[in-house]
Amino acid sequence: MDSRAVAFFFLLVLAFQGNPSFAEECLVLRIPDFVCPFPACMLTCKIRAIGHHGKVKEAWCTGKGLKGICNCTICME
Repeated sequence: MDSRAVAFFFLLVLAFQGNPSFAEECLVLRIPDFVCPFPACMLTCKIRAIGHHGKVKEAWCTGKGLKGICNCTICME
């Protein structure tokens, strides 16, 4: 390839890359919770989201009995 073709290909790749600063930054928190009823899990996630200056995207409970875990996906604003 000559230098013009290489430069064109490089610019084309950059154009299709997009801007990574528009990517949504999210984190998943796993919080040990007693039995983990969903309303309490959602409230816990909302409180954590306020601390991280974000919004709750998803909240769910895993585990059974006394080993419940509240999982939160919090995305930054």
